Amino acid sequence: MTAARSLATAVEPAAGPPGAFAVAAEDYWHLGWLPLPLGGADGRKPLIRGFTKYRWRPGLKTIREWFKRRDVTGIGLVTGKLGNLVVLDDDDPAIPLVELKRRCGETPVRVTTPRGGDGGHLYYRYNGERCGNFGAEGLKIDIKGEGGYVVAPPSVRLTGANAGKAYSFAPEVSGGDLARPLPLITPDSLPERTKTAPAAAGKVVQLRAVSEPHRNVALFRAAMRCARSCGSEAALLEAGIEINSHFNPPLERAEVAKTVHSAWGYEERSENWFNRASTGTVSGVPDVAAAISAVRTHPGGEDAAALYPALEKRGLGGKPFAASPKTLAQWGVIPAWGASYRRYERALAMLVELGFLVIVHKGGRWRGDARKFAFPAMPPRLVVFEKPDDVDLMRAVDALKTGLSIRKASELLGMDRSKALRLKRRAEASGLLKSAVVSTAGVSHQSEPTRPAAPRLPLL
Repeated sequence: MTAARSLATAVEPAAGPPGAFAVAAEDYWHLGWLPLPLGGADGRKPLIRGFTKYRWRPGLKTIREWFKRRDVTGIGLVTGKLGNLVVLDDDDPAIPLVELKRRCGETPVRVTTPRGGDGGHLYYRYNGERCGNFGAEGLKIDIKGEGGYVVAPPSVRLTGANAGKAYSFAPEVSGGDLARPLPLITPDSLPERTKTAPAAAGKVVQLRAVSEPHRNVALFRAAMRCARSCGSEAALLEAGIEINSHFNPPLERAEVAKTVHSAWGYEERSENWFNRASTGTVSGVPDVAAAISAVRTHPGGEDAAALYPALEKRGLGGKPFAASPKTLAQWGVIPAWGASYRRYERALAMLVELGFLVIVHKGGRWRGDARKFAFPAMPPRLVVFEKPDDVDLMRAVDALKTGLSIRKASELLGMDRSKALRLKRRAEASGLLKSAVVSTAGVSHQSEPTRPAAPRLPLL
């Protein structure tokens, strides 16, 4: 079956008979692209993990196995080097695809999306482009390049206002257009791209290592760090959209706006606990020694501050280095800690959490595949806390605002459930969290209606 004949199902207003995704996947593979099975509640979640780290394109046998799954409700195409594909996703009603083509170059392959209108997807040949967007220019146009994917025909939108509408190739697209090599994007027509999300307070944010369940938390924390330098919620939203473009898959725009609005609320109320005070600086550059001294004021910071100098020797030259807690314990890097690796493990985790280390390789794929770290270009600016509980309070607020239960929050934060509950009550009393509302027989009331509201407590 030729590509033109089998991909004709993509032009139909529905996904077609069972097996349409598997048929289209084979044809996409023969065209040199890498099809990806999608699923989930909205039909746009990748069902294959780690596809952004593949070094070569899987064979046709693997593709067939992928699309035998019963939970496949859509099909995507991996963008970047593996699929030799880059896609411009125009979601801005003010910029029709005609205008986008004039700027970025003509291409014969256009996909209409369930949104309809003058937007859609433009397909080009990959030439080193990374995922990004036109947010700096105020345009809702996403760049799907290295490390990304795009929903492809004959997928159907399952949720939202456009539910039931399909992705399809434009009427002028033929099988010959798909078989011929795609054109490159016009040089210098895309916005300047960066390898990582914008650095906040001198901290390099490695967002591609963030797993899907933690995207909201990572975006919220990054937005809190950026808030002070943005000056307005609109500017912070632009930064949030840029940060979100580096997630894989990215969050929905509405979710980004909601998270940014929450972070900006903290900034407006002077409750932003990130970058509240900075360590000593020289010409605006944070002093590492002063920053490490600030680490000691955090709970468990003594061990992290003691381990940092030993790791600094391993990271000379700015190259990534391995730091296994068990190996560090066997070598006796800090003799006073004995042979137990737990203190090394906790100290490493704190250095990562505070921004003194970034994880550049997760490791654990095979025996001997160690986790690798690197030092950021600049050390973070830290708050010097006077009360040990202040750090735990804000960490608990951060976790509970994402909707986690007390049990899951305590596991995530590494604290007792009773302490997490105590911090939650303190946050509710100080107004950082809303009190739980219980509804019985249609009547809503506070869980403790007779208790007077406690006065607002200072954060520091």
